[in-house]
Amino acid sequence: MHSIFDAIEKYVLQNNHNLLEHVPKQFFHYTDAGGAIGILSSGKIWASNLGYLNDSTEFNYARDLIVSCIEEKFNKATNKKVVNVFKRIFKNIKKFDNGHTSFFIACFCENGDQLSQWRGYGANGGGYSIAFYPNLIGKRPKFGEPEFDIRPIIYERKKQEKLVNSFLEIVIEQLLSNKVKLNELKKPEIINDIIGFLLDYLLIFKDPSFKEEKEWRLIILADIDRVKFRPQNSNIVPYVEVDLAFSDDNNTKGLPLSSVVVGPTINQHRAVNSIQWLLRKYDHDELEVKTSSIPLVN
Repeated sequence: MHSIFDAIEKYVLQNNHNLLEHVPKQFFHYTDAGGAIGILSSGKIWASNLGYLNDSTEFNYARDLIVSCIEEKFNKATNKKVVNVFKRIFKNIKKFDNGHTSFFIACFCENGDQLSQWRGYGANGGGYSIAFYPNLIGKRPKFGEPEFDIRPIIYERKKQEKLVNSFLEIVIEQLLSNKVKLNELKKPEIINDIIGFLLDYLLIFKDPSFKEEKEWRLIILADIDRVKFRPQNSNIVPYVEVDLAFSDDNNTKGLPLSSVVVGPTINQHRAVNSIQWLLRKYDHDELEVKTSSIPLVN
């Protein structure tokens, strides 16, 4: 990586650290009965490809916001290096297609009993929300850092624009510092590396109207050898399995589970009994099982 990226990378790492200052004590993954069985029996969660999430418009929202910020910068720029770089970044991100990325995502919410989530992910009111301890997911002292990132979704438009513009200002500052010559900018690696940093924002920006979700994302980059496929309606959805287990210094493994909430289904009593059987089967019977306080979803 070119030396101009030292300051850029330092900024990105510090910014990511700031976003994680207020990690919730627990967050919840909404799923249907099949998903609950899979998670509790295997200790793994399915992370779907970015292009196959339920809301197909959210990527376009983030991309358009970033494109708008870039366009504003190069329209005001007078330096040839800045104009050159920003026009190429603009061109590449504008045509970016989320269906061809290698990012895979599993979603969590801070609220474990939310009507929109039961409707969207919990079998239209049935299903379960499984609570996890974020700080323990995938933690294994003997094997280094987890292979994935856990990041909060950002909904506030002004904050989104500030993050992107601050990043772009760092890039401009480095381009103007004469650490890179104009002819070096012809190398695609420089443009690709800058776009790589901007991809972070494509993954964690959503329209403000979704703010009530308080979503967090497990994000993993995976190659094709690891990808599996599942049917969903008339589509084929690429996904990868992610091991959620943590271990202590003695390599004793466990799942970082907090509790389970049963959705507002017709027969909550039966649903509670069945999830308790499942928890007992896989040695999680100490977990508290709660029931949704929301009236039955029609």
